[in-house]
Amino acid sequence: MINLRDSLLKAGVVAKKDVHRVQNELRKEAKQSAGNQEPKAIRERREREELEARVKEEEEERRRRRLESIAREQEEIRLISTRQMLRANRKIFRPGPQRFWFRAPLPPQIWRLDLPERLAHDIRAGALAIAWCDDQHPDQRPDQRQEIVVIDRDVAARVLERRPELILFWNRDGADPDPSERLHPAY
Repeated sequence: MINLRDSLLKAGVVAKKDVHRVQNELRKEAKQSAGNQEPKAIRERREREELEARVKEEEEERRRRRLESIAREQEEIRLISTRQMLRANRKIFRPGPQRFWFRAPLPPQIWRLDLPERLAHDIRAGALAIAWCDDQHPDQRPDQRQEIVVIDRDVAARVLERRPELILFWNRDGADPDPSERLHPAY
C-alpha cells in the first residue's frame, strides 16, 4: 500500500529533502507537545488535592452553618431567659399615692406609675429599677404598661448585661437606702 508521501516522491512533485524537513518538524512538534503534558502521577495528585480542597470547603460551610444555628438558638434562649428572669423577680405591689414619672422608650412619651411611697423611694435611690418585660418593643403594644415590672438592682444589673434596652429606669448612681428604711420583699 502506497501512502501519499511515496506517491508524491515518485511523481517528482516533492523533493526527498523537503519530505525529511517536514518529518523532522512534525517530530519536534510532537515531542514538545508531549513534553508540555504533565505526567499521570502529577496530574492525579493535583486532581486529588483539588477534590480534598472542595471537600474541606464543604465541611467548613457545614461547620459555619452549624455555628450560626447554635448562635441563633443561644440568642433565643437568652431572650427567653431574660423575660423569665424579669417575671420571676418582679415586685408585686398595689398602686399607691406616690406618682413616679419616667421616660418611655421613645422620647416624646412620659409614663407614670402610681407607687407606694417606699417603693418610689427605693426606685429613686437606685435599689430598684423599672424594666420592660416583653419581646416586643413597648411602642408596638396596644396596652404598653401591662409589661412594666419593678425589679431589684441585682436583677437589673443582669438584665443590663443581657438586654440593656429593657431597662426603662434605673438610678445606678443612687445610694442604696438604709436596709432598715426599705420595705422588704412584699411591697
